[in-house]
This record gives sequence, C-alpha cells and structure tokens, in this order.
Amino acid sequence: MGKLIAWLLLVLLAGARLAAVDDGNRKAETPEEAYYFDRQYDLADADRPAPGRHPWVRSAAEVERARRNIAALPWAKKWYAEQLRAADELAALTEEQLRDKITDLPGSACSCPGCRQPSNIAWRQDQVDAQWDLPLSEVRITCQGCKTVFPNEKFPEDQIFHLTLSNGRKLTMSYHRGKRNNLNEGDRYFLSGLIRDMAGVSVLQKLAALADVCRISGDRRYAEAGRRILLRYAAVYPGYPFRLRNTYYPRPGMHNWAGKLYRWKLGDNRHMVRFVDLYDAIYHAGVLSDADKVRIENDLFREYKRLMVALPPLRDLSNSLSRGYAAMAWVGRTLGDHEMIDWVVNGPQSLQGFMGKWFHRDGFWHENTLSYQNMAMGGMESILKALEGYSDPASYTGRDRFDDLAVAEKLPMLGKAYLSAVPTLLPTGFLPAVNDCVATTRILQGHLLAARRYYDSPQVREACDFYLKKSPADGEAIESVYTFGTTASSGGERKSAGVPEMVRDDRLFPGPGWGLFRSGGPGRSGAALLLDFGERCVSHVHRISLNFLYCDYGTELITDTGYLSAQHKNTSFNKSILAHNSVMVDDMPHYQVEGKRRVRADFFSTTGTPFRVIRGSSPTIVPGQTERFERTLFWVDRGLGDRYVADFFESAKGRSHTYLLHGAGEDFEIPSEIALSDWEPGAVFDPATGVKKLRNGRMAEKVTGPLDFCWRDRRPGRPHTVFRVPAGLSYRFMTASGPGNRNIADPMSKQQMQILMLRSETPAAFFAGVVEGFREQPVVRQVEMLEAQHGRAMRVTTGDRVDLLLTAEPGQILTVAGYPGLSSTAAAAALSLKAGQATDLMAVGGVLKWDQQQVAAPVIEGTVIGFNEKEQTISTDRPLPPEAVGSYLFIPERGDGYYRIDKVFGKTLRVADTAPFRLAAGDKFRWIGTARLQVR
Repeated sequence: MGKLIAWLLLVLLAGARLAAVDDGNRKAETPEEAYYFDRQYDLADADRPAPGRHPWVRSAAEVERARRNIAALPWAKKWYAEQLRAADELAALTEEQLRDKITDLPGSACSCPGCRQPSNIAWRQDQVDAQWDLPLSEVRITCQGCKTVFPNEKFPEDQIFHLTLSNGRKLTMSYHRGKRNNLNEGDRYFLSGLIRDMAGVSVLQKLAALADVCRISGDRRYAEAGRRILLRYAAVYPGYPFRLRNTYYPRPGMHNWAGKLYRWKLGDNRHMVRFVDLYDAIYHAGVLSDADKVRIENDLFREYKRLMVALPPLRDLSNSLSRGYAAMAWVGRTLGDHEMIDWVVNGPQSLQGFMGKWFHRDGFWHENTLSYQNMAMGGMESILKALEGYSDPASYTGRDRFDDLAVAEKLPMLGKAYLSAVPTLLPTGFLPAVNDCVATTRILQGHLLAARRYYDSPQVREACDFYLKKSPADGEAIESVYTFGTTASSGGERKSAGVPEMVRDDRLFPGPGWGLFRSGGPGRSGAALLLDFGERCVSHVHRISLNFLYCDYGTELITDTGYLSAQHKNTSFNKSILAHNSVMVDDMPHYQVEGKRRVRADFFSTTGTPFRVIRGSSPTIVPGQTERFERTLFWVDRGLGDRYVADFFESAKGRSHTYLLHGAGEDFEIPSEIALSDWEPGAVFDPATGVKKLRNGRMAEKVTGPLDFCWRDRRPGRPHTVFRVPAGLSYRFMTASGPGNRNIADPMSKQQMQILMLRSETPAAFFAGVVEGFREQPVVRQVEMLEAQHGRAMRVTTGDRVDLLLTAEPGQILTVAGYPGLSSTAAAAALSLKAGQATDLMAVGGVLKWDQQQVAAPVIEGTVIGFNEKEQTISTDRPLPPEAVGSYLFIPERGDGYYRIDKVFGKTLRVADTAPFRLAAGDKFRWIGTARLQVR
C-alpha cells in the first residue's frame, strides 16, 4: 500500500495525465488488452542477428537510378551535394565528439525562463546547428523573444531533479527554478537539457543523408560512421526515461504521449525510421559484426517495440501515431518480426482501426485542419514501402503468416487520405488556413508520390505531373532521385500545363464540412470561395460556424487567421470568434455543443453559369440564444477582373448580433463621412471572444449604406479588397486591430489586421454586403437592398449590367418592389439584366419567373432503401433526374451525410469518392436541384 501511495504522489507531482497503470502483473481485461499486456515487459532479446532481409529500403536498381540522375540532372546534383555535406559532418566526428552530442543524460523541452516564451517559439534549431564544431559546454542559444543569451548567470541551474526508472537506473539532472508558465511545465527550466536536445536533433536530422551517401557512394568511411552512431544510440536509448517535453516518468504508460528519444513519442516514431534506414544502408558494407547487429537490434529496435506496445495505440489521440505505425512497420520488416507487422496490419489496434476511428470517410483527419492532417499523415507514405511485398521468415510457421503482403489492397482508405487535401488547394498555392492550420501549409509531395506508386489512376497521374516540379522540394528530392528516371515527368519535368481535375472542380467536403468554389486554376488568375459549416470536433478546431475565406487574383483577400503553434501567445485569439468572418450573437463566443448539432449546407455549382451559391445553417451555435443562424453566399464570376461575392446573413433570437470581416490589406480605409470616436472593446464583449487582444478601437453609433470599406495591400502589384454595405441597411459600426501575423517563419512579428464590425441590437438581424478584389478600380458600381416581400433582394450594378440576387422564405413567394414581372419561390435565385432585358436566370430549389420566362428546379425528398458498397451505389424510393449528376444527395441525420452523384439510373445512384458508406437503409434524404436559362 505504501508503494502505491508513493507512486500516486509521484504521478501527481509530475503533472501526469494517468492513462493506465501497468505494473507487470496486471491481467488483460478485454480482448484488445490481451493482445498486448502479456508482451509488455518480457519481449525476449535475441542472441543472434534477426532473419530480416537486407537491403530492402532501396533496391540495387533504385540506387543505380539515383546515380544516373545525380550525374544528369542539376537538381539531383544539388541534392546530393547537400547530402554529402551532412554526411561528411557526421563522418568527421571523433568518439569524444559523438559522446558529447549523443549524451548519457536525456534532453528536455524548455521555455525561456526570461520571458516564458514556449520552446518552439523561443529557440531556433539553426542556432545550435551553426555551432556544430563546438562542445556542448560552449554552445549558446538566444531567445527569439527577449533576446537573452543562455547559459546565463541570472538563471543558474542550481536545483537537482532525481528520477529512478523501472530498470533501477537513477537519473540526476540540474535545472533552474523560475516563474511558473502555463505550458504544463511548471517552474522547472532544464536549460542544459534543452541544449542536449537540440544537439541531438542536429545529429538525427543528418542520418538520412548519411544513409543515402553510404548507398550511392559505396565509400566505407560513411558506413563506419553509421556503425559508430547506431552503436552510440543503442548504448544510451534503453537508459533514457519516458518523457513528455520536460516531464519525466519512471515507466511507460504513465502518459501515452511519452517517448524516450526526443520530447515525446513523435520523436521516437520519426527517428526510428531513420535508424532503420541507416542500418539497412550499412548492413552489407562489411563494417558490422554479428555482435554489433545484435546490440543495435536489441537496444534500439526491440527497445522501441517495448515502448510502443506498452499501451494500445488507439487510446492515444495523437497525430504522432501514424508515424508510430510507420516505424513499427520499418522495424518489423528489418527484424522479420511477424508480431510487429501484425500489430500494424491486422491487430485490434491496427492502422486500419486507427483510420476508421480518426479519419472522416472522405479521407480527412478528424480535426479538420490541414496542418495537423499533414502531421497525422506524416510518415504514412513510408508504411506501404515497408509492408508491400513483405514475407515472414521461414522460421515463422503460424497459420497467419504473411507471404508477399499486398497491403495497398488491404488499406484503401490510406490512398484516399493521401489525396484528400489536394482538391482543397487554393490558387495561392497553399491549403486553406481553417482551424489550427498554418497559412503557408502545402500539399505533401511525398503523399502524391505514394499515391502515384500504390494507388495509381488518371486523376492521380495528372496531379503528380502538375505538382511535382522540376526542382523538388528539399524533403521530396530523395524520393524523386530514387524513383524516377531522367526522362520521367514526375520528379523531372512537368508533363502538362493543364489544371488537374482535382483542383479544377467545385467540391463539397463532407468530413471537415467545407464547401469550395474555384475559378481560373492555381496562380495569379485564380479565385476561390470557401465556407466552413462543419460540425466541431476536439482539439485543433476552432469553435466557429459559417466562417468563410475568399481569394482572387491568386491572393487571399478575406482571410482566416489559422494559427502559428499550439503554444503561441496569440493562439487563444486565433481560435476566438473575433478572429473569424462570421457573426457573434450577444457578444459571446461560439460554442462546441455536446452531441449532434443541427448543421447543414446546400451547395450549388451550375456548369456554364456565372452564378454559384452555397448556403450554410447552424441554428444552435449559441445554445439557447440562437434559433436561426444562416449564411448564403452568391459568387458571381464572369472571369478575372469581373468577380464578386454577395453575402446574406440571417441571425435570429438574441439581444445583439455583430458581423465580423477581415481583409488582408494592412491599410483600412473608412468612408470620410463617418464620424468616429474612440471605443473600448473590452467594455462590450465577453473575454472569451478574444477581446483582450484588440487594440485601437473606433466606432460610430450609426452608419447607413451605401458605404465602401477598403483594405489596401502595400505590396507592389497586389490586389486590394473592398466591402460594400448596400443602400437600405443601417448598423452601428466598430473597428479595431487584432493580431494578424500568419508567418510561421517569423512568429514574433507584430503585424496587425483591421477588423470590420457591423452591429445590430435587435432580436433578429440581417447583414448583407459585397466583397470584391481589384487592382485599379472595382467593377461593382452600386449595391442596393430592394424592398421585398417574403425574402431578400439585392441589386448589384456593374457597368451596363444589373444582377438581382434573391432568397425566398421557405414556402413563400418572393416579390420585389419595382419589378412587377419578378417572383421566386427558390431558396436562392439570380437574374441578370442588360438594358432591362434578361440574359441569365438561375434558380435553386424552386421557381424563378421573369415576365414570360421562368426556370424551375425541384426539391426531392425520400428514403434510402439500400446501398452497395462494392458498386458504390445507393438505392432510393424516389428517382432523381439525370441533371442530378455532379450535385449532392444529403442525408440530414448524418454528420457527413453528403454524397456526390456520379451517375443516375432512375432510383439507383452511383456516387463518387464515398467509401466507406456511413448511412443506413431507412435514412431520409434530400436533393435540391438547380436550373438555368440563358437568353440570347
């Protein structure tokens, strides 16, 4: 009992999140646990090298291809020169230097004790890399926040930390005790541990280069350097404690994220692949004795296996887990270990189970943020390489043995996940910075390469040909140089200038809940409009609904702030309602509602028409305060220089409603006729809205349209953004500046953004406006709200053309003053006039009439009878018309209940991009049609 109490006190003092206690004697309580617990601490070390086959990471043909590419291609020559430089640095290390860089004591994460900036903000790895030739005792690091240089006598490491590991080893480390921070690190600052950590990273980051140079050059000197490094890590790795950043644990399982090698388990997962790569490269170089191989395999690879099987992985909601599956596959193949391969492929906690639990059916990571999706997918491109074609050694005779494993066929969801981000690519070249996504996040080319190799199709080939540039990114050249020959298009030259289908089509993404319209393709002529309507998940999402972003001229004009890191000082603001383009009700934040929230979107892309419409609804976004919360975006697109977005926002039930908009330009121009006074935002908004970060508040009690607000971009050649409040609407106007830095390369920048706020202090509010990007002069000349019965009507004048944009109340007939020949029952409709004559009519889910002309679009509701997952078909009790192809069947009771229709066979629909299905017979469906009439 005394031991148990002492152990519990140790856990509490360490700030541990107790996932499960594994004392070595515990018996399995479930079949899932039975798969692991008996193997936790008695994994038998071997007394001879494993029967795994080498080399397997790179074949002889791949190595020869790399040599030819390096001889013939400038980008390959450049890449290899960089690998040589890193390999030479490792090969030149003396034994003393190796022990200095790969230390007996573990490293640590450490915030700055001077300004308490978090570790990933305060320190730059290149500072330590630049001091490669210095012993650790002479290395100095400078905080990027307060510019303090460490070590520093003002922050002495005069405190001692003791830890006894489960194997009996006792650790003693010194630290500085300072002010507490809010990063779950308490008041302990392991500064020397931080330098040890960063010095170790300097070595680890060069291991891949050393492996490549070993293979390509054949020089024994590099193989000998690889042997010394692997043996050194084998000597220290078993003795490292389990840790999460700077919190240390005596045994595994006390925190599921704890690792041994670098700050948390992600480090072990990432770097174990590098160890295997290097081991495979030097295995037959004549530098390893059998004793060396046994030491490396036992004390690196099997020690890692002990760490990974300590707890079932699906308890670990962590984006490092995918790299864990990858590393287990690499280690398992190297050791010829059936149990490890089965852990990845078939076990109750396998990769397939992980993807089924944490990925949406359209392949998106459940947190709905593409930066963290890249992290969650990071390393997955190597899983197939490790597993494809694997066979158990002859000594394994179990009935479940693997022979020539065809893992791509077993994991079809993985192929979908590789490609899921590609169709979201903005014309800026970046992925949308929605939720916790860094604004400069790109497509991982390694995923394209893996998809091309294992999940090939014309679409995949087209995307690879377009995006794998002539000069691959630093991290991707390694695959290109081994995989593609000098005349291949992928990794060599772009095959086609055409825009790939994946980034050419309008698309609705059921998993994250995004609707995306696009025009013009990637680059300076491109435009895109994205509405985020999705249900919220945990962790890296923002609790905001119906926020949007807009790009034109290849530039983001209406921005989503995204974020810079989990520990950045502005992260709480970036997650807040004030940092997004939505509506705030009663000066409160949006909430994550437990259980199912009633969210929906209707998405209408009509081929060949300038009108596209998306409508999103989230009526319970503020529980008890909202009963209607609906946004309708009209995108009117007649080509570059003739595009605009019209926004209708209805919000009902509440004392006040505040419309928020963020333009990208630094200079915010307010109409001169508005008389402004100072305003203190903190006196109005709830602190949880992010108001503490606002500065320079100004306001006017009442403004009445028409009014133009403009964000101007100071950079040469960049477009500006104008937002027009139409005539016929009045609001209270407010503005303030908030943190606007989105540059991950300079996270300490003080850049600000100017927020426009329109406020209605009524129980129900309607907001409307037009957003346009322009270089010289806007194309829109006038915007007006028209008097309408049973709906809303906006008139937009551009040159000699007038567009009427309409939304009718459900079940009502909309009429508009001044237009006696006009009526509409459509949820959304548009009419273009020249000289009073109609040129275009478009209706969504209803009938639009103009004089003697009309367009009618049906709404069909019914029941799902059944589905065939193999054939990708859904059977319904009511037929859909042929024009339903390309639109979406909506299952209201399903969180991701949108199915893109590929073919229509009466009551049977073939659907695209859907496996696995997440619907059931008896589910209700709704389909809303669109119709267009072009008058010539």
